[in-house]
Formats: sequence, C-alpha cells, structure tokens
Amino acid sequence: MKSNIQLRYWLNISSIVSMGISILLSWTYILYKVELYCPCWETTLKFVIRALIPPLNYVGIIVWAILLSIPLIVNGRSWFIAIPPLTLILTIAISDPLPLALTSISLMLLSGLRRVFEAISAGIIFVESTVLTYILARAYNLQIPLLPTLPIHLSLYTSLIPVMPILVLVACLSPILNPLATRKFNPASHGMSRTLLAIALITSLTMWSIIYYSALNPGLKLVGVDAITRYYPHAIQLLKGGLQSVMSVGYDRPLYYLILYVLAKYLGVYNAVRMLALIAISTYTVASYIFAREVWGGWVAGVAAMIAPLTYTATVGFYSGLYSNWTSLSIALLAYTSIVKWLRRGGVKWLTLYFILMAGSVATHVYMGAIFFATSTITLALATIEKNFRRKALTVLAIQIAFATLSLLAIENIGPQIGIPTTRTPIKIVISNMNLWLRGVANLKIFSTDWWNNMCFAIYAYAPTAALDPTVWILTAIGIATLKFKSLDGFIIMPWILIVATLSFTAPLNLIYRVLYDMPYSITEAVGISYITGNMGRRFSGRVGAISLAALIAFKICYAMNYAVGLAS
Repeated sequence: MKSNIQLRYWLNISSIVSMGISILLSWTYILYKVELYCPCWETTLKFVIRALIPPLNYVGIIVWAILLSIPLIVNGRSWFIAIPPLTLILTIAISDPLPLALTSISLMLLSGLRRVFEAISAGIIFVESTVLTYILARAYNLQIPLLPTLPIHLSLYTSLIPVMPILVLVACLSPILNPLATRKFNPASHGMSRTLLAIALITSLTMWSIIYYSALNPGLKLVGVDAITRYYPHAIQLLKGGLQSVMSVGYDRPLYYLILYVLAKYLGVYNAVRMLALIAISTYTVASYIFAREVWGGWVAGVAAMIAPLTYTATVGFYSGLYSNWTSLSIALLAYTSIVKWLRRGGVKWLTLYFILMAGSVATHVYMGAIFFATSTITLALATIEKNFRRKALTVLAIQIAFATLSLLAIENIGPQIGIPTTRTPIKIVISNMNLWLRGVANLKIFSTDWWNNMCFAIYAYAPTAALDPTVWILTAIGIATLKFKSLDGFIIMPWILIVATLSFTAPLNLIYRVLYDMPYSITEAVGISYITGNMGRRFSGRVGAISLAALIAFKICYAMNYAVGLAS
C-alpha cells in the first residue's frame, strides 16, 4: 500500500514536470518562429545577440513526444494516448515541431489553472537545474553529459527585454501604485531562514569563485571596471605612500581605502582587490538577512539573503567593480536595522551603533552614504507620524542633523591637514555635484526623446545585460506597491525608492546607472516574491506557493551565474 502511494506520488511529479517542460519548449519554439533574439555575454567579454534555437533534433522531438505522453497516461486520459505518436509522425513529415507545440498548448488549456502554475514552475526548476549544471561544468571544467537547455532559460525573459525601460520606470514609480494595492504585504512565518542564509552564502562564494577562481579565468585576471582602473592602481599608491596616504588617495571613501591598504599590505595587491569583491557580496548577503529579519521576520530574511547575490546589485557590482558602493549599501542596511531596534525597543546601544554605522557608510563611499543620510532623515521625519515612535524619532533626527553639520564643518577645516585635497572636501564635493546636477536639470525634459535615449542607454548599454533580469524590476514594483505606507517598513523603503527615482530621472547620462544602483533590491524583491508566493499559496495550495518560489529563485541563480560566466570568460 505504502509503495503504491509513493509510486503514485512520483508519477504525479513526473507528470507535472513533463507537462511544464513541454509548455516551455512550446514557448521557446514560438519565440524562435517570431525571430526574437536575446543579448548575452560570451567569451572574451564580447556582447552578442544569441538566436533562440530550441534544442530539437530528431532525439529532441522524440523526447518532446514522450513528455506529452506522460501526463496523459498518469492522469488516465488513455483515449488521448494516440495523439503524441501521431503528432510526432506529423512533425517528422513536415520537418517542423509546430504540431508538438500546438499539442502542448492544447494540453495546457485542458488543465486547470493550478495545474498549469505547478507545471510551469516545475518545468522551470528542471530546466534551470540543468542550466546550472552546465554553468558549473563550464566554470570548473567538469566532464558531465549536459542537456542543451540554455535557449529555454533565455526564452524565460527574452520577450520582456524590449519593455525593460518601462519595467524600470514602473519600479521607480511604484509608490504611486501603493494606494491601488488592496491586499497589503503580510509576512508569513516559516522556518528555514538560517538554512536559506547558509545557501545564500554558498551562492555568494560560488558567484565570486566563478569570476576569480574558475577554469574560465586561469590567469586570475582582475574583473570589473573600478577593480582594474581604480582599486588596483590605488592599492599600489597606498603601499608606496603608506598609511598617511589613505586620506589623500581615498578622500571620498577613506574607511574603504584603509581596508584596501591593510589587505594589500598583508595579501598583496591582486589578492586584496579580489577580496574586496568577496567582502562586498558576502556583507550584502548578511546585511540583507539581518535587516529583513528585524523588520519582517525570519522567512523574508531568508528570501532576502537568497536574492542578495543574484540581483542587479551583484551583476552591476561585479561588472563595474563598485565594491565600495556595494559595501556602503550593506552598512546602510545594518544602520537601518539599528534604528529600527531603537524605535521599537529603545536602548542607547542601538542609537550609538546607528550613528557609528551611519558614519561608516559615509566613510566607505561618500555618495552612497549621502543617499543613505537623505533617506534615513526622511524616514525619521515620517516616523514622527506614529505616536509610538514620535519622541524617539525626533530625538534621533535632531542629533543626526547636528552630527552631520558638525562633521562637515570639522572635516572642511581639518581635512587639508590630514591629507584631503582642499578642492575635494565633503562640502565642496556636495556643492560641485549640486551645481552639476542643477545645470543638467535646467535643460532637462523628462520623458522627452533625449531623456528616453539616456534611460535606455543606462539600462541596455551600461553593464550590458546586467539590468535585463525582469524579476528585479517586477518584484521591486510589487514589493513597494504592497507595503503598508504608514508602517515602519513603509517609512524606510518609500523614501529610498523616491530619492533613487528622482535622482535617476534627473541624472546625467553617465550617472543614471549609479543612482539606480543605490537601491537595496534584495529587500524589495524579497517582499515582492514573498507577497506573490504567499498569495499563490492561499489561492491554490502551499505546494504551489513553494514551487513558484523555488522556480523564481532557480531562474535568478542561473541568470546571475550565467552573467558571472560571461564576465570571467
């Protein structure tokens, strides 16, 4: 009896997976017939346009016919069992898999919505598992028989590439959508958060090792624009100039250059720059977990940690070598965690830690630190709306403004004495950038042709394909739109996205991507994905929610790691 139940269970699983693969093959075939192409990285950092060609030789179409047969047999539709063989014969006769695609679509239409969601999610998990095997085999030179499923992976997002600027725009303007979301985000309570954190850290290490310690990079060359053009030559300067040169060389990120100096002194210049990347991705993963756990609990924290090494922050971070921006963003999340603890529970230690971390974020990267200072100031001002937070929020707000003012004045006076160039003190940097911004804004026409061209360039041409993961922007839009505005999480996230949106819409061409980079997408995506999968679980079943979550994570893993393979090659 028990063996029959287990057999039925595995037959049901095979039916769902085979149906899902059939649907995905049909989708890939449709994109191939309409001649859609997918931009991607290839070897030697060449940006290419890959044609979506389904993996369909004679063996492929026979396998497809078998996949169609399995759901019919398992679900007792024996009167349909003759259809797959007939479809196969017709496919061979006309030398076109159109009959197989039409049969797969018909099978999908005959199934219920729940079954279709399960099948597509299970199919994605299977496909992405084989793609991940291909990626790891290629990275570590493993001799493993591989299925040609990469075109199916590319088909999952190719159709959305033409509208990617619109998706980014929707994500930036998602606070406007907030009043339209009738069902707000209500975090679920599940276990496994520490397990997900452990998996996330392994994923972070794998991403880094693919780029720096895989067969794709046998010469251990440095990867990333700033890694090559900034941190490597500056590390050499630091070693020549000694500790006293930290302020003069790294005037806009002195704490980070102190770390670089120490690493370079004890590990060597090359290893120091590589370690900066590992520190950045690992710190961001842990910081995302800690922040989300404090605000929403363990389950969202685990999801945030899983997403952290797979999001726009990671792909652009590796391509550009924006390690100090990345690390400063992580410190900002930890600072926010401290202020949430202070507002909720009080305690001088949390208030003290908040100001230490805020100073650390600014000292690690002054521009990212300035974004954090602005968002946290607005957060504290909004927190005064809530009676329970008002007194504490006003206290911190007053101290924060006074602290920032005195620090700027002090550095302005003593900066030249400690090595900061007189033209590059914080106040002069702020004034210079404000003047540059104002000159640009004066001639700016938002949504004009030139404005759209700049935005499209930032999304398509800068760090090519790094911004083409549609889940970043879709999940961010859903996450922000479903937050409760008059709550602590809304007070934190809403100002952040509004400042990023305002600055990115008005930034010069060369700074749009840098402003978009200043948003903690691991957090907003975690909220979005938890909201979607939670609602799917309530609508259909917990299993559907779990499978859809696994499918989304599997897609993001393959997207990010395939990007890392391109960078390392």
